[in-house]
Amino acid sequence: MRNYFLSAFLVLFGVFNVSPTYANPVTDLVESATDPANYFIVGQIKTYYELIDQLDSKKVELQVLDSSNAAQQKKIDQTKIAIAQTQENLEKAELNLKSLQANTDLTPADRERSAALEQEIENLENSLAEKKTELEALEATLNQDLGEGEISKEQALRNDISQLQEELSKSQIRLKSYTESFVKKVVLVVLIWFISIVVKTIVSLIFKRVNFYLTPQRKAFILQLIKLAINLITFIAILLVFFSQLIRALPYFAIFATALAFALRDVILSVIAWLIIGTKDGYKVGHYLHIGTLWGTVVEINPFNTIVRQGGMSGQTGRLLTFPNKKIFEEFLENWSKLYNFTFLKWDFFLEQGSDIEKAEAILLKVLEAEQKKFKETITKKRSQFIKKGLSDDDLQPRIFWEIQANGILLRGKLLVDFDHFFEIRSAVTRAFIIEINKEENIHLRFVNNLLPNAL
Repeated sequence: MRNYFLSAFLVLFGVFNVSPTYANPVTDLVESATDPANYFIVGQIKTYYELIDQLDSKKVELQVLDSSNAAQQKKIDQTKIAIAQTQENLEKAELNLKSLQANTDLTPADRERSAALEQEIENLENSLAEKKTELEALEATLNQDLGEGEISKEQALRNDISQLQEELSKSQIRLKSYTESFVKKVVLVVLIWFISIVVKTIVSLIFKRVNFYLTPQRKAFILQLIKLAINLITFIAILLVFFSQLIRALPYFAIFATALAFALRDVILSVIAWLIIGTKDGYKVGHYLHIGTLWGTVVEINPFNTIVRQGGMSGQTGRLLTFPNKKIFEEFLENWSKLYNFTFLKWDFFLEQGSDIEKAEAILLKVLEAEQKKFKETITKKRSQFIKKGLSDDDLQPRIFWEIQANGILLRGKLLVDFDHFFEIRSAVTRAFIIEINKEENIHLRFVNNLLPNAL
């Protein structure tokens, strides 16, 4: 029954760190009980029952030996009794012979009796000698000759039994201690598991009720990532509860984790950037970005990269470009859609020498004002918000700038426009200005190296 219980216990807890079969019944078991590798309760239970089995075996062996010795001793006692009887008969026969020989006048019958007594004495002496020889042999078998410092087999068995009983008592104390420790560990594991469930539940409720300015997909990903981290921490904590020796291996795990993090640093940075991008300070699909030399509208945001549709000088080019999310840590990012869905547009026109620049300025300003009327009311409503962003009232109005460059006289117009109609407005202003100046004979555009409109 003990073997079935032990097997069931091993299967139930999955702990197979048990000691091997021992040749020495005492020394090896003691070493097993004190071996750090067997500090688990299963190892202690196995050691305890092995001690009991060894003790029972020694007791049975001692009983067999005692039984054999008792039978041998019985034969010796019987032989001694027979020797004593033979000795007594011999003495009687000798006494009778002496009494008969003391009579000087012997009859023929006395002589026959004397001869018979002599023969009887001789037979008794031979029998006595044989029985003494037999007794010596029996005693020699029972008490074998031992060298100096040696003990009998019976004494050795009694010593082993005494030592096993002592170790069994110690094993009971250890088993009780480890059982209490195991129960505490099980309670601690249940507590850790319960805490992990509570923490995951609280995190899930927080993500459901608190607005983190994250998309549902990003929320679900972050939630799963947090749950995975909690499960990993719980698993490591449970391992450390049962296998405290793993603490010694933590430096090696730390070195491995550091090397792995260094090898995957770009991926890790991109995932971290993806989480930041999902906050209210990041960007979303449809936002117009400028990062490095790239201008474009966000088409898709992945955990590792962002896909944008490249913006060209005269509209969308249609090219889909990808940049790693970690780039937001490396280069300055401008999100033009963050200005309450408004952005600045500028138009650069080069005029030839001799053109009526005042007339050209008036025409461009008129075109810009006409275009701004379409969303003037929206700009007025959001004026306070624009002011908070650092814009002035002049920035909200159409503005004209002049420069003298090697290409000619630069006429630049600047206008705050609705981002949703970015390209339509840019095209409409350019078209309207060209149509108007074509009506004027004293205004001539210089098209060599002419800079077309682009976003600031």
